[in-house]
Amino acid sequence: MAPRIVRPEQNIKNKLAEAKQAPVNTNVIVKKYKELARRASISRGTTESINWFRSRIRKDASNRSFEAVTKGFRPIDRPRIGSMVTYMYDPKWKKTLPYYDTQPLIILVERNRDGWYGVNMHYLPPKIRAELLLDIGWVQKRPLAQLAKGLERSDYLKHACKKYLTKQASSMVVIPKEEWEIVIQLPFEAFEKTTNEKIWRKARK
Repeated sequence: MAPRIVRPEQNIKNKLAEAKQAPVNTNVIVKKYKELARRASISRGTTESINWFRSRIRKDASNRSFEAVTKGFRPIDRPRIGSMVTYMYDPKWKKTLPYYDTQPLIILVERNRDGWYGVNMHYLPPKIRAELLLDIGWVQKRPLAQLAKGLERSDYLKHACKKYLTKQASSMVVIPKEEWEIVIQLPFEAFEKTTNEKIWRKARK
């Protein structure tokens, strides 16, 4: 039987595909907070760590750059149900929208023909973001699909779940599940036509 010949260009394509699938996490901001938690003897992935990151991270106003927040995370084109992603977003009907977030941080709950629905964590106050992770079973390390189901039962779904169009999104990266407790607290919300405080006030009603 003749040996299988692999052309050089196929080798390159294979390596690129493997690189795209490989988990990447060299984000400097996330590494900083992981090290701070280690020094404080905080066990990751616990109720304690979720609350510790909430109180620690929001004190640092320097974590507002989309580029800094996303650098080192794996780029993707098609997010999975239950995955957390962030991206730049330019709404198609922004002139008529009362307000919108140009840097959503979502957990995807449903896909459709032209985009997806996702719970944008930026629409929730930092404390509620932490509570939501606990409510959906993130600490119990449930599969992504189960986390999405938990969000569908959340009281905050109506306020924070938004539809996004594929063609209007760019620079998308996926956030590894073990880093959610850190990334949800990074203050890179980018609301237009409103303020964080006004959005968060509506979530508390």
